[in-house]
Amino acid sequence: QAAPKDLAPSMYHMKLSKDGQLSPKLVSYRHPNFLVAPGVALEDVNTDIARITRLIPALKSIVHEFGRELFWIYASLESGVHISYPGHGGYPADYDPRVRPWYIRAKKKGSILWGPPIVDATTKQLTFTVSAPFYKPDGSLAGVAAIDVLIQQVLLESEISSQWSKNMRSFLVGAEDHLSSGEKKLWILTQKQDGAVDRDPNTGLVFPPANSEFHDLIHYAKNKKSGYMDMPYRGVDSFWAFAGIFPDLYFVIVVPKSEVMNLPENIADMFSSYTQGQAAISATAVILALVFVTGIAFFTSRTSTRRVVKVVDAFRRLAKGDFSVRL
Repeated sequence: QAAPKDLAPSMYHMKLSKDGQLSPKLVSYRHPNFLVAPGVALEDVNTDIARITRLIPALKSIVHEFGRELFWIYASLESGVHISYPGHGGYPADYDPRVRPWYIRAKKKGSILWGPPIVDATTKQLTFTVSAPFYKPDGSLAGVAAIDVLIQQVLLESEISSQWSKNMRSFLVGAEDHLSSGEKKLWILTQKQDGAVDRDPNTGLVFPPANSEFHDLIHYAKNKKSGYMDMPYRGVDSFWAFAGIFPDLYFVIVVPKSEVMNLPENIADMFSSYTQGQAAISATAVILALVFVTGIAFFTSRTSTRRVVKVVDAFRRLAKGDFSVRL
């Protein structure tokens, strides 16, 4: 009853149910939502709420500028106050933004950074989060601001493979900083499941062993925007093509060499078929053009010579003494 009047289902903000079904989430583009962390008294943070309310015009302008590139944009204070836009509900009862990975990483790093895939608390969809800390005038931490990007169509495996090869595999490969040790831990996200045992049941991330080819890929791709390498995948000679999305995250396509080696022959067959088709079309067009031009020439020549024939006929009549002829 207290919801904003513009609260309506959003086909972009779909929530995932336990049975795997997607349904539109109720969202407001006029108002953000506010949340106070568990254990925080509302009267203790009234000033912070009033202060963070001033962010509303900025949040609206950012979402207006980037459109659906953004899933959620939000900020959380050390005091436990949280604001998110577009406005929505559905937070778990024990939700505390200050203990979420995106908050802890930004707080620890002290700079803007992208995190590994994470399950959104209100929609259960997989997202990437970029977060950054902000500080008070005295240098102490005020809170963390963040943006979520939906990973709904990053792995367009079916569309790419239909244009190339059914044996193609696509991956998101990233390196995650371990929160306690600081060491990088490699993870993989793919649509095709390989039955890997070391898989996160919530995010679907696979953590490959130390001897995996993906470690060699990350080592080779370091400081490169894009490229390719020749390396077996599951014992099959393959080509690996990669492109950096942002630091420590790569989009990777793996195709068996046999598929790539057949490409020149397939392309030659395609051009041969295309050329034969074009030759048939050209021959038909030439025949039709000749018939058309011949018909035009026949009728236009009859029209042009008819007057000359009349003149010749008139002179013949004159020669026979018919002086009634007029030319």
